[in-house]
Amino acid sequence: MVLALLCGTAHAQGYEATPVKRAYAYGVNDAGVMVGFDPYADPPSAFAIGTRHSVKLLGLAGTGVVGFAGSIHEDVIVGQCMSGNNPVPCSWNGTRTATALALPDGYTAGQANRISADGRIAGSANVTLASALVPVVWTDGVPSILPVPPGTFQGSAAGTNRLGQVVGNIDQGSGWHAVVWQGDAVTSLPGGEVPGTGTIAGATNASGTIVGAAVDTATGTTHAVAWQDGSMIRLPELAPGSSYAVDINEAGDIVGYSGGHGVLWHDGEVIDLDAFLPDALKRQGYVLDQANGISNTGFISAEAFRPGESLPVAIRLTPSTAERAGRR
Repeated sequence: MVLALLCGTAHAQGYEATPVKRAYAYGVNDAGVMVGFDPYADPPSAFAIGTRHSVKLLGLAGTGVVGFAGSIHEDVIVGQCMSGNNPVPCSWNGTRTATALALPDGYTAGQANRISADGRIAGSANVTLASALVPVVWTDGVPSILPVPPGTFQGSAAGTNRLGQVVGNIDQGSGWHAVVWQGDAVTSLPGGEVPGTGTIAGATNASGTIVGAAVDTATGTTHAVAWQDGSMIRLPELAPGSSYAVDINEAGDIVGYSGGHGVLWHDGEVIDLDAFLPDALKRQGYVLDQANGISNTGFISAEAFRPGESLPVAIRLTPSTAERAGRR
């Protein structure tokens, strides 16, 4: 069953967009600390940057090489680091130097995609860089490979919630399809049953709402969706074209992109976050084109690009005091 949200564009007030640095921005925590990847650093490195201080995150002890920081919850950051020639899942727990997460026996590479409010870490592992991925969840640092249906080529875990669920994606040879794990049971999410279509799950919250995209595999077009109570809901879009729901907080606010702009879906309406980009950046040709993370306090991590450049400006969107109070 597919439910379409037929809502217009919301004209919300109360966000201040602050350029942080030229870098890729991914997750953000309740204190507004953003994490991401700075390819211009020497060596290219992960970073964490708060409202007052910026920290260059280091790789595994003795290596000096780091991949990226993709997700943060409270003071714990997860992502990927280099160990020799292998990218491995790693975490920063209140320190600048990364610690490698344990891999399942026989596996040499992997990635930590997200740390959730329940403390679990979702990601993937592979035996070698050339081999297929398996979905993995770390609980108290211990990795567990999630079961997949027969015929599955590869899979990856994207997030967890306090209901004990894990969301992610599997590939059975015809493209990625969104699934949810509950214990040892794995269930396909609706929306990818028709040949030539697929689904991707990216995040979930404590209410069990899952966000991601429905995919037209022939054209590559994606449409932002949410799954609630077994139904797929297509989210409203700013304009025709691709859209994608990337993250969701506990209040049900969703961020992603639509119509070439970063957006926030709030109470069933879509808010164009490019409207909050400072005029100085707009005059230089920048467009806030993607939002990648949202905290429970309403902070949003986003990116602004301009034509002809390959690296974005990381943007922090800070909600007004009144809006933050309303989220408590």
